[in-house]
Amino acid sequence: MERDAMLNVRVPADMKLSLQKAAEDDHGRSMSGMVARILGEWLEAHGYKVQPSRVPRRAPKKRR
Repeated sequence: MERDAMLNVRVPADMKLSLQKAAEDDHGRSMSGMVARILGEWLEAHGYKVQPSRVPRRAPKKRR
C-alpha cells in the first residue's frame, strides 16, 4: 500500500501513549503504521474502504 497523502490528527495524550504501546506490541510497528492499520480495518469493517484504483491521484509536484 502506497502512502502518498498526509493526515495530521490531534488526540488526547493518553490515547497517544496507548497507540504507541499498541504499535510497539504489534511487531514494532510505527505509530503512523498503526494508525493506518486501525483506520483501514475500521473502514473495511464498516463498508467505507475505497479500492486503490478508485482513489483520485494528485498530480505530481512541478520541480522548479
